[in-house]
Amino acid sequence: MAEPSWIFDSAYSHYRSEVAGRADLIVCLDYRRWVSLARLVRRSVRRVLSREAVCNGNVETWGTLFSADSILRWHATSFAGKRERIRALADAYGPRKVLRFRSARRAQLWLEGVNASGRIPWP
Repeated sequence: MAEPSWIFDSAYSHYRSEVAGRADLIVCLDYRRWVSLARLVRRSVRRVLSREAVCNGNVETWGTLFSADSILRWHATSFAGKRERIRALADAYGPRKVLRFRSARRAQLWLEGVNASGRIPWP
């Protein structure tokens, strides 16, 4: 966060409050559960079949995909909490700082606007 610009992924939740307060903009992808799950399943199956490394060199397998520590299980147990955190951010910082996209199409259009103008367009 010492740099003039940076991107933070919410996976590092223990830093969330520190980062949110210092951010100029928070972009939340708040897609429907089935959209999120369908993307996760497609991505995970592709990774299992291709043996593509995920993070830290880890490779997903059919066994890990359906284990107690599975990303699919994580999705099922964490989705509602993610939604609550997005709402809390929006309530705390307002619409000028928190952009909440409920569809991939809206997010894509916004991102195209950023790329075309080099500026952050507000939806």
